[in-house]
Amino acid sequence: MKNYLPLIVEDDESSASILREFLHKLPFFQKPVVCKTAFEALGALKQNTFDMVFLDMHLPDLSGEELLQIFPKHPPT
Repeated sequence: MKNYLPLIVEDDESSASILREFLHKLPFFQKPVVCKTAFEALGALKQNTFDMVFLDMHLPDLSGEELLQIFPKHPPT
């Protein structure tokens, strides 16, 4: 069974913690990478290949929609 690597982009620490703990209990997920801003998430995308993204739509630097428009422009290297 594959272990999926999730990216959590969430500026609210309690929401990120709840999601991180939930994913930790599932056997087919690796420890998620958690980012608090869109620009932090873009940096994480340069370092990892993620299988899924949990994205807050209201981030302090960009909206989730704006970040989604940028994601395809930064494919994994």
